[in-house]
Amino acid sequence: MRAPAPSPDLAAAPVTPDAVDHAMLEALRIDGRATLTDLQRVTGMSETAVRKRLDRLRAAGVRHIAAEYDHEPLGQGIEALVWLTVSLHDLV
Repeated sequence: MRAPAPSPDLAAAPVTPDAVDHAMLEALRIDGRATLTDLQRVTGMSETAVRKRLDRLRAAGVRHIAAEYDHEPLGQGIEALVWLTVSLHDLV
């Protein structure tokens, strides 16, 4: 899985999450399926502003997406969870 290439304007400066970012990240920690509308309610910002902030956090590596699935219905008898922290440069 590769993260999409960040646009130059999003990745130009390091990101220091502010109170709004922390509120969005907390809402996503509680429910990773929270919609832009849900995050709009939490932050009081427009959906467009929320989307831009999420894109900025992802481009900076602050936010990432992880997927989990129920392995048994797929006939996989073994489950393994591996957590790695690597820079995007090392993944290429």
